[in-house]
Amino acid sequence: MMVFQLFEILPLILMGVLGFPHGAFDALILNKKARSKWEFSKYILMYFSIFLLSLLVWFVEKEVAFILFVTMTIWHFGSCDSNRKNYFFLPIQIFSWGGITMIALPTWQEESVRTLLNILNIEPYWFFYILEYIFPLWVICTFSLFLALLLEFNRSKFIELFLLITVTYTLPPLWSLCIYFSFFHARKHTNWISKIFPDLFSKKEILIFTLISTLLIFIVIYIFSISNSSVNSSLSNIFVEVFFAFLFSITVPHMILIDFFLRRESTSLNS
Repeated sequence: MMVFQLFEILPLILMGVLGFPHGAFDALILNKKARSKWEFSKYILMYFSIFLLSLLVWFVEKEVAFILFVTMTIWHFGSCDSNRKNYFFLPIQIFSWGGITMIALPTWQEESVRTLLNILNIEPYWFFYILEYIFPLWVICTFSLFLALLLEFNRSKFIELFLLITVTYTLPPLWSLCIYFSFFHARKHTNWISKIFPDLFSKKEILIFTLISTLLIFIVIYIFSISNSSVNSSLSNIFVEVFFAFLFSITVPHMILIDFFLRRESTSLNS
């Protein structure tokens, strides 16, 4: 039983170890952008306040938080992972790339995603009702993107898109999200940041941030499991609840920093 639960939560652990640290570099970015220690303190306070407010919204209005999470993830993944050198197809690219995990995945893996939403105490009916209308649009946009990549002879992007869609279609939802988030998005985001700030972090700092992020995640999970000891919740369910609460709460300030602050200043450096 424990081995089965470990297999269920392994993609969450991998996302915590390999995916979350790329967001932990936000503190280094804010420190780099700040003109003084006082300004850096204000940035950190604002960042942490947005995180706490987002966490509150998640627990008070979970359906609202989930709508925001899906919408922001489509925009954030699409903006970070698309080829911004081609501005004509940029809206289609953002919708297609961002929709792989938030539109295509729940459509193809509906039963498993319904189970996840039930664990999170989110009513799945309205979400899948909306997907019935959005998914055909995603298919049209993605097919158009494939054609555009062929016409541009952009073989690397074509293969990336094809592989990610294949992974999303064939693997369970958490494993699909893990591969996209940890091995594609986080890696690409870190490379992009290193181009803007070449001296922002060293390999040693990356290792330290990874260890700190991992330790914090397990501390939160431990505290949460103690507070829910009277509730008949499995270990895997607790991991799912804690992971998505933390992911939503950290996504909001991270997205504000990256997509509405830093990226506007450095669009030309994105690949």
